[in-house]
Amino acid sequence: MPLAQDRPAVLLTTDLVVLCRHLNLIAEIRTRGYEPVVVLGPETSSDELTRRRADPTHALHDAVEIVHLPDYSFETLLTATTNLGQRVEIGAVLNCGELFVDSAGALAEALGLPGPGGRASRIARNKPLQRLSAPGLAPRWLPLGPGRDPAAADDWQHYPAVLKPVGRMSSSGVRAINSPADLSTALQGYPAGEFLLLEQRVGGPEFSVESLVHDGEVVWADVTAKTTNESTTSYFTETGHVSPAAALNDVGRETLLDANTALLAAMSFGTGMSHAEFRLSDDGGRAVLMEVAARPPPPGDAIMRLWQLSSGAAIEPDLVDLALGRRIPPRRTRRRWAQQVYLDHRRGRLRDVLSDEAPVSWITDDDPPRLCAVVVTRSRGEPLGLSTDPIETSPDVTPNAHAVARILDSEPVLTDVAPAGEVVPGMTPNTILISGAPLPWEAYTGGQRRAIVGAAVFEGLAADEATADALLNSGDIVLEPCHDHGAVGSLTGVTTWSMPVVVVRDETQPGHPRTEPTTRRLPLSRRLRVITRPAHSLTLGTRARRNPTHARGTPPPPRPPRSPATQPTPYPAGPKSIR
Repeated sequence: MPLAQDRPAVLLTTDLVVLCRHLNLIAEIRTRGYEPVVVLGPETSSDELTRRRADPTHALHDAVEIVHLPDYSFETLLTATTNLGQRVEIGAVLNCGELFVDSAGALAEALGLPGPGGRASRIARNKPLQRLSAPGLAPRWLPLGPGRDPAAADDWQHYPAVLKPVGRMSSSGVRAINSPADLSTALQGYPAGEFLLLEQRVGGPEFSVESLVHDGEVVWADVTAKTTNESTTSYFTETGHVSPAAALNDVGRETLLDANTALLAAMSFGTGMSHAEFRLSDDGGRAVLMEVAARPPPPGDAIMRLWQLSSGAAIEPDLVDLALGRRIPPRRTRRRWAQQVYLDHRRGRLRDVLSDEAPVSWITDDDPPRLCAVVVTRSRGEPLGLSTDPIETSPDVTPNAHAVARILDSEPVLTDVAPAGEVVPGMTPNTILISGAPLPWEAYTGGQRRAIVGAAVFEGLAADEATADALLNSGDIVLEPCHDHGAVGSLTGVTTWSMPVVVVRDETQPGHPRTEPTTRRLPLSRRLRVITRPAHSLTLGTRARRNPTHARGTPPPPRPPRSPATQPTPYPAGPKSIR
């Protein structure tokens, strides 16, 4: 389909293997009133591209104009852009390919369009420049340039070390070096013209920080944990990722985010997405820079998809808006994690991948990320507020969240054990407190109905089950929820006038923003045993010792006041005993 002359174009620089994982970029560009122009580099196979375009169901069939370049140089990209510019206005440059970072960044800057900037793009493609730009974040390092002197590293004394090529990607060619002999042997395995870095090895776990940046301001950033095979080999091949980093504490996370912000400022990073890799060192938790990229994470490690799964929102719409110079709203990172694991394999030629538990998707296919499962942690009909911290005192937060907050912030102290009739507000001799909501008597069934009948007989409100049933049906025996009386009941638990309850006072200081001094009354556990036999006879028992001086169903005589010496003593300071 030819480009629309009245619509500006977004230049999307990438390769087919990357684009197949981000085909929704094409739709996002179009929904904003722009025409997508895909610029592909030589890593894209011409035959594969032709096959994709011939497929009428493929997004590349007739939706966009495609430019296939023979190299990634700025001069080649500029020539192609100039030719396009004779037919359409270039409104944005959006780069998703590692090998286009330098040239696409320079082009956007030359056209006055949003982008990381020529300086940041150049630094992102050169590890020595990264160390020079942010020396406070760099490990101890030594450049070993092309045509290097064999004796250039003879004075290096900082072992263990790491030897890494400057121009490669995905940890290719990175080797662990433990001695001068290891270094001498390893150097022989690299081409003489390849630029290398020798660095002191940093102990500690490795992380990446993904960022969305608008005009130099980090508007979103978070941390992904990375695992490698370095503990069992001399290589540093990635074996998996978790987004966000599940085992990282708040101090470590802030250390990494602060280091990332300082790095982007040192690079003069303008607008776009960055992917910076750090080690969190064992000696004091210092964040040490490994490398940084001025583009989204590559599709091979699927970090973009991990963030989509963990947050519920794709990142591609934000990438398009940033390329157009639009400020994006802050992304919300939810408290769930997405993980990927790379499967180990033997040497050989890959024939196929089979799975009994999930469909297999090849990176060159166009399958979107699949929904694995839906787990709903709320009940149908439950009111929902914003996805915020559950203890936030916002009008949008559910009453359940407020209740949880009040419980967690309380300071409960056991103060007394007394019959319910003495301490439960509004309690009467013919009242039975239940744990659930009030219902008509005919609506009660099963264990709860039998417990209520048993409680009426136990309390002396009825001589037998039939009488209790009639009195409950007529309303002469009153059923009310525990919570209406400042008390708590559980499951089929019931509370009557003479049953002992524990009295708990909240010692929280007055004025606390989420609670007030209050008293809770909880029935003693196993206060009543109700056993039904095949003949439906009822056997009752209680662990509470009754007061023999008053009859069931009548108020007990008042207890003598306690002297100060016998007043209940709060639990000593320390771990809370009741939660």
